[in-house]
Amino acid sequence: MSEWQKVKIGDFLHRQKKSVQLDSEQEYALVTIRVKHIGSQMYQIKKGQFILSGIDARQGAFGIVPDELDGAI
Repeated sequence: MSEWQKVKIGDFLHRQKKSVQLDSEQEYALVTIRVKHIGSQMYQIKKGQFILSGIDARQGAFGIVPDELDGAI
């Protein structure tokens, strides 16, 4: 039987922020994690990334980006 090894979350998760300039003529898939309003700074996400809400993470507002939301804002 193997024992669990303790590791820091920063050893396998790395913060990424890809800021984008939105085009008012284009449609986008928008991912929200219980956001109450849309701020002026937007970020593009990629499939497989772990994302979390800076405000609501303690209530479980986090998850892994699925394939169908790859490239969403």
